[in-house]
Amino acid sequence: DDHRLWQRALLPREVADLRERLEAHLSAAADVQAPEAVVAALAAAGAPAVRRPAGDTCPICFDVVAALAGSECCRGCGRNLHRECLEQWQAAAAVSSGAAAAVSCPLCRAELAPPPAGSGPAASSRIAVGQPLPRRVNLAALSEMHRQPSTLEETYPETYQWIERRAQIAAQGAQDSVGQSANAAAGPGPTSPAPTDSSATAAAAGPASGP
Repeated sequence: DDHRLWQRALLPREVADLRERLEAHLSAAADVQAPEAVVAALAAAGAPAVRRPAGDTCPICFDVVAALAGSECCRGCGRNLHRECLEQWQAAAAVSSGAAAAVSCPLCRAELAPPPAGSGPAASSRIAVGQPLPRRVNLAALSEMHRQPSTLEETYPETYQWIERRAQIAAQGAQDSVGQSANAAAGPGPTSPAPTDSSATAAAAGPASGP
Protein backbone atom coordinates (compact mmCIF):
# COMPACT_ATOMS: atom_id res chain seq x y z
CA ASP A 1 0.00 0.00 0.00
CA ASP A 2 3.03 2.29 0.02
CA HIS A 3 2.90 4.62 -2.98
CA ARG A 4 6.69 4.99 -2.94
CA LEU A 5 7.03 1.50 -4.38
CA TRP A 6 5.60 2.72 -7.69
CA GLN A 7 7.56 5.96 -7.96
CA ARG A 8 10.49 6.31 -10.33
CA ALA A 9 12.27 8.62 -7.89
CA LEU A 10 11.97 9.64 -4.25
CA LEU A 11 11.69 13.09 -2.79
CA PRO A 12 14.37 14.24 -0.31
CA ARG A 13 11.96 14.00 2.62
CA GLU A 14 11.01 10.47 1.58
CA VAL A 15 14.66 9.44 1.42
CA ALA A 16 15.25 10.94 4.88
CA ASP A 17 12.26 9.03 6.25
CA LEU A 18 13.54 5.74 4.83
CA ARG A 19 17.01 6.36 6.28
CA GLU A 20 15.58 7.00 9.72
CA ARG A 21 13.60 3.77 9.57
CA LEU A 22 16.63 1.84 8.39
CA GLU A 23 18.84 3.20 11.17
CA ALA A 24 16.20 2.34 13.75
CA HIS A 25 15.95 -1.18 12.34
CA LEU A 26 19.73 -1.66 12.38
CA SER A 27 20.04 -0.40 15.94
CA ALA A 28 17.34 -2.82 17.06
CA ALA A 29 18.99 -5.71 15.21
CA ALA A 30 22.36 -4.96 16.82
CA ASP A 31 21.10 -6.37 20.11
CA VAL A 32 20.19 -9.69 18.48
CA GLN A 33 22.94 -12.25 18.93
CA ALA A 34 23.37 -15.66 17.39
CA PRO A 35 22.92 -18.71 19.64
CA GLU A 36 26.01 -20.03 21.35
CA ALA A 37 25.95 -23.17 19.19
CA VAL A 38 26.21 -21.08 16.01
CA VAL A 39 29.02 -18.94 17.44
CA ALA A 40 30.91 -22.08 18.48
CA ALA A 41 30.43 -23.63 15.03
CA LEU A 42 31.82 -20.53 13.33
CA ALA A 43 34.79 -20.53 15.67
CA ALA A 44 35.41 -24.22 15.02
CA ALA A 45 35.35 -23.61 11.26
CA GLY A 46 38.50 -21.54 11.67
CA ALA A 47 39.76 -18.83 9.39
CA PRO A 48 38.31 -18.82 5.87
CA ALA A 49 40.41 -20.33 3.11
CA VAL A 50 41.93 -18.11 0.43
CA ARG A 51 42.52 -18.81 -3.22
CA ARG A 52 45.97 -20.17 -3.93
CA PRO A 53 48.16 -18.76 -6.72
CA ALA A 54 48.79 -20.54 -10.00
CA GLY A 55 51.29 -23.39 -10.08
CA ASP A 56 49.36 -26.00 -8.10
CA THR A 57 48.40 -29.34 -9.58
CA CYS A 58 44.80 -29.86 -10.62
CA PRO A 59 43.22 -32.37 -8.19
CA ILE A 60 41.33 -33.97 -11.10
CA CYS A 61 43.94 -34.49 -13.83
CA PHE A 62 47.09 -33.90 -11.69
CA ASP A 63 48.48 -31.52 -14.30
CA VAL A 64 49.83 -28.10 -13.38
CA VAL A 65 47.40 -25.18 -13.38
CA ALA A 66 49.72 -22.77 -15.15
CA ALA A 67 47.38 -19.76 -15.17
CA LEU A 68 44.30 -18.67 -13.30
CA ALA A 69 42.57 -17.83 -16.57
CA GLY A 70 40.59 -20.89 -17.57
CA SER A 71 40.59 -22.32 -14.05
CA GLU A 72 38.18 -22.52 -11.15
CA CYS A 73 38.70 -22.48 -7.42
CA CYS A 74 37.43 -24.78 -4.68
CA ARG A 75 35.55 -22.74 -2.09
CA GLY A 76 36.55 -25.15 0.65
CA CYS A 77 40.34 -25.30 0.40
CA GLY A 78 41.25 -22.67 -2.21
CA ARG A 79 42.93 -25.11 -4.61
CA ASN A 80 42.78 -24.36 -8.33
CA LEU A 81 41.52 -26.79 -10.96
CA HIS A 82 41.06 -26.63 -14.71
CA ARG A 83 37.63 -25.50 -15.81
CA GLU A 84 37.65 -28.12 -18.58
CA CYS A 85 38.35 -30.86 -16.03
CA LEU A 86 35.51 -29.64 -13.83
CA GLU A 87 33.07 -29.59 -16.75
CA GLN A 88 34.04 -33.12 -17.84
CA TRP A 89 33.76 -34.41 -14.29
CA GLN A 90 30.31 -32.88 -13.87
CA ALA A 91 29.21 -34.30 -17.23
CA ALA A 92 30.40 -37.78 -16.21
CA ALA A 93 28.56 -37.50 -12.88
CA ALA A 94 25.38 -36.45 -14.70
CA VAL A 95 25.62 -39.45 -17.04
CA SER A 96 26.15 -41.93 -14.20
CA SER A 97 23.34 -40.54 -12.04
CA GLY A 98 20.94 -39.67 -14.85
CA ALA A 99 20.55 -36.07 -13.66
CA ALA A 100 22.60 -33.01 -12.85
CA ALA A 101 24.71 -34.09 -9.89
CA ALA A 102 27.00 -32.04 -7.69
CA VAL A 103 30.65 -33.06 -7.49
CA SER A 104 32.97 -32.49 -4.57
CA CYS A 105 36.61 -31.50 -4.30
CA PRO A 106 38.90 -34.56 -4.20
CA LEU A 107 40.97 -32.88 -1.48
CA CYS A 108 38.54 -31.34 1.02
CA ARG A 109 35.22 -32.86 -0.20
CA ALA A 110 33.60 -29.43 -0.44
CA GLU A 111 31.00 -29.09 -3.17
CA LEU A 112 32.45 -27.61 -6.36
CA ALA A 113 30.36 -24.86 -7.88
CA PRO A 114 29.73 -25.24 -11.63
CA PRO A 115 31.55 -22.83 -13.95
CA PRO A 116 29.60 -19.72 -14.94
CA ALA A 117 27.33 -20.21 -17.94
CA GLY A 118 28.88 -19.14 -21.22
CA SER A 119 32.43 -18.94 -19.85
CA GLY A 120 35.08 -19.96 -22.34
CA PRO A 121 38.26 -21.89 -21.57
CA ALA A 122 40.25 -18.64 -21.24
CA ALA A 123 37.72 -16.72 -19.16
CA SER A 124 39.03 -15.08 -16.02
CA SER A 125 37.95 -16.58 -12.73
CA ARG A 126 35.67 -14.61 -10.45
CA ILE A 127 37.88 -15.07 -7.36
CA ALA A 128 41.23 -13.30 -7.04
CA VAL A 129 44.34 -14.78 -5.46
CA GLY A 130 44.30 -14.33 -1.70
CA GLN A 131 40.61 -13.46 -1.62
CA PRO A 132 38.91 -15.01 1.44
CA LEU A 133 36.36 -17.64 0.52
CA PRO A 134 32.96 -17.73 2.23
CA ARG A 135 32.59 -20.21 5.05
CA ARG A 136 29.52 -22.40 5.28
CA VAL A 137 27.94 -23.63 8.49
CA ASN A 138 25.03 -26.06 8.52
CA LEU A 139 22.57 -24.14 10.70
CA ALA A 140 19.97 -26.91 10.43
CA ALA A 141 22.33 -29.24 12.31
CA LEU A 142 22.49 -26.69 15.13
CA SER A 143 18.73 -26.19 15.39
CA GLU A 144 16.96 -27.76 18.35
CA MET A 145 13.93 -28.49 16.19
CA HIS A 146 15.99 -30.44 13.66
CA ARG A 147 17.77 -32.39 16.39
CA GLN A 148 14.53 -33.96 17.57
CA PRO A 149 13.91 -37.20 15.67
CA SER A 150 10.65 -37.11 13.75
CA THR A 151 9.03 -40.02 11.98
CA LEU A 152 7.01 -39.95 8.81
CA GLU A 153 3.86 -40.61 10.82
CA GLU A 154 4.50 -37.53 12.98
CA THR A 155 5.48 -35.25 10.12
CA TYR A 156 2.95 -36.32 7.48
CA PRO A 157 0.19 -38.36 9.17
CA GLU A 158 -2.12 -38.44 6.14
CA THR A 159 0.67 -39.58 3.84
CA TYR A 160 1.70 -42.23 6.36
CA GLN A 161 -1.87 -43.58 6.56
CA TRP A 162 -2.11 -43.68 2.77
CA ILE A 163 1.16 -45.63 2.54
CA GLU A 164 -0.02 -48.06 5.21
CA ARG A 165 -3.29 -48.68 3.36
CA ARG A 166 -1.45 -49.29 0.11
CA ALA A 167 0.90 -51.71 1.87
CA GLN A 168 -2.04 -53.63 3.36
CA ILE A 169 -3.77 -53.86 -0.02
CA ALA A 170 -0.55 -55.07 -1.65
CA ALA A 171 0.00 -57.67 1.09
CA GLN A 172 -3.57 -58.95 0.76
CA GLY A 173 -3.19 -59.18 -3.01
CA ALA A 174 0.05 -61.11 -2.67
CA GLN A 175 -1.56 -63.51 -0.20
CA ASP A 176 -4.49 -64.14 -2.56
CA SER A 177 -2.10 -64.78 -5.44
CA VAL A 178 -0.18 -67.34 -3.38
CA GLY A 179 -3.42 -69.13 -2.50
CA GLN A 180 -4.54 -69.26 -6.13
CA SER A 181 -1.14 -70.57 -7.22
CA ALA A 182 -1.26 -73.30 -4.58
CA ASN A 183 -4.73 -74.40 -5.70
CA ALA A 184 -3.66 -74.48 -9.33
CA ALA A 185 -0.58 -76.58 -8.51
CA ALA A 186 -2.64 -79.10 -6.52
CA GLY A 187 -4.81 -79.91 -9.56
CA PRO A 188 -8.39 -81.25 -9.53
CA GLY A 189 -9.69 -83.31 -6.58
CA PRO A 190 -9.76 -87.17 -6.46
CA THR A 191 -12.33 -88.90 -8.75
CA SER A 192 -14.18 -92.21 -8.25
CA PRO A 193 -12.39 -95.23 -9.77
CA ALA A 194 -13.63 -96.61 -13.07
CA PRO A 195 -15.76 -99.80 -12.81
CA THR A 196 -13.99 -103.12 -13.36
CA ASP A 197 -15.04 -105.72 -15.93
CA SER A 198 -16.75 -107.95 -13.35
CA SER A 199 -18.82 -105.14 -11.91
CA ALA A 200 -19.79 -104.02 -15.39
CA THR A 201 -20.94 -107.58 -16.31
CA ALA A 202 -22.97 -107.90 -13.12
CA ALA A 203 -24.65 -104.59 -13.74
CA ALA A 204 -25.56 -105.66 -17.28
CA ALA A 205 -27.01 -109.03 -16.15
CA GLY A 206 -29.38 -107.41 -13.72
CA PRO A 207 -30.47 -108.73 -10.32
CA ALA A 208 -30.15 -112.44 -9.69
CA SER A 209 -33.43 -114.42 -9.70
CA GLY A 210 -34.52 -116.20 -6.55
CA PRO A 211 -34.84 -120.02 -6.19
